Amino acid sequence: MKIVFLFWLLFISFQVLSSDVGSQGSLEERVRAADLIFQGVVSDIQYAFSEDLIEGEMYKTPYTFVSYRVEEVFKGNIQTPSVTLQFYGGPLDEDKAVLMSHSPLFDRGEQDLLLVSGNTETLCPLVACSGGRYRIVNGQILSDAGQLIHINTEGEFVAGEFVDVQEVREHQMLPGMTLSRQRRQEGESETLESHQLAGRNTLLPGQAAFSQHVRDAVEQYHTQEELQSLPQFKNANVDDPISDVFRKYLDAPIPEGEKNNTEIEVTDPSVIREMALEQEYYRAIDDGKSDEELETILKKMRAELEPAQAPVLRSGDVVKPVSEKNNRERVLASQASVPLSAYLKIIIFLIVLCLLLFFALKRNG
Repeated sequence: MKIVFLFWLLFISFQVLSSDVGSQGSLEERVRAADLIFQGVVSDIQYAFSEDLIEGEMYKTPYTFVSYRVEEVFKGNIQTPSVTLQFYGGPLDEDKAVLMSHSPLFDRGEQDLLLVSGNTETLCPLVACSGGRYRIVNGQILSDAGQLIHINTEGEFVAGEFVDVQEVREHQMLPGMTLSRQRRQEGESETLESHQLAGRNTLLPGQAAFSQHVRDAVEQYHTQEELQSLPQFKNANVDDPISDVFRKYLDAPIPEGEKNNTEIEVTDPSVIREMALEQEYYRAIDDGKSDEELETILKKMRAELEPAQAPVLRSGDVVKPVSEKNNRERVLASQASVPLSAYLKIIIFLIVLCLLLFFALKRNG
């Protein structure tokens, strides 16, 4: 069985998702941003391609269509017993896939509570993308990445300790293609473990309590008039022609007032070299290079990039390496700096030593 390893790399800038994954916002903001909030079970997964003629050549972009059997609607206007969501990415063929690192992966039979926004119009039709998915596994509520969800005293959701479950660890995309998700270690420092949460008066809700909390939040942040006037939810349809959402974002003109904010000058030689290697890799894909030739380029990338930033890639992966420069600088800074407590200990030691010498001299004199 072929296993494709997915490393937590940012394949596409999430500015195009119109939601910041790193800062998902308050529960009120997410509830208000959602077109639809529902609980359901994945009933079907299908794949299709958008076809775009670019400079005389036909390009195919994979999309994934995830259908849910709806169990409860907390917010939204749906007229069908099922909901189908359209996500950017999917298999290119039997052993290649295009994926976004923060986009959820789904399997039939999984139960979730989802906050949906912009279906068929965005790359990821969830509020804050993976932040808009709450897994329901064995009566526990988990984030998409597999963290237990707590509720703090302000009523906000807090991601706690990781739970090792197969639903998070493995994803069956196609027969013979299993995706194994590897959790990056650098980002775990922000995770609140159980002993850290214990003193913060957080509640670890079960499925019923979590659903009731969402139900209460919808009623708190919306009036009945607002809920009753919501437009009918638009389901995705795998048989309809697909508009390449990704290309829509790429081709969209940048507003004049935002141009200066989006232009970034890259001066770091290592980053420039990394970008050149990425361009070489994607040119090779566009030129239809064989798997053996792509593997040679990947080996070259691994050899030239530093171990701390070398991506975990296997033949057939279609992912984009992202520089870990900032992470390395933070690690080096933390290793080079001396904690304040160490300075205090040294000062206290010197003071005690001086007092001892003073009293010893005084007694001898």
